[in-house]
Amino acid sequence: MKVKNNRGIRIPTRIILSGLLLLFQLLLLFGFVNGFAEQYAFAYGVSLILGALTVIIILNRKGNPDHKIPWIIFILIFPVFGISVFFAYLLLCMCPVIIEVWEVRKWKV
Repeated sequence: MKVKNNRGIRIPTRIILSGLLLLFQLLLLFGFVNGFAEQYAFAYGVSLILGALTVIIILNRKGNPDHKIPWIIFILIFPVFGISVFFAYLLLCMCPVIIEVWEVRKWKV
């Protein structure tokens, strides 16, 4: 017969290790952003202004607010990458409209 060994509290190491690695990644990310802000203050300021303008554009668009909030969070956390992805998304959404308008104008000429 096996005897259970109940020595103290059992700590799930997988959860602790994942939490520590996540914390390390966040600290590393904030360190890079902070270093970028110090060395390239002008570029960082421009990216913040562009991010704010993009957020205003998103807020003023018609549509479901549940679709706006993830875009806003994404752009405010990653300004340069978020802005470029948002405008690429807008371009892909507008492609059918642009093609349709182009086709109509092509036949009118």
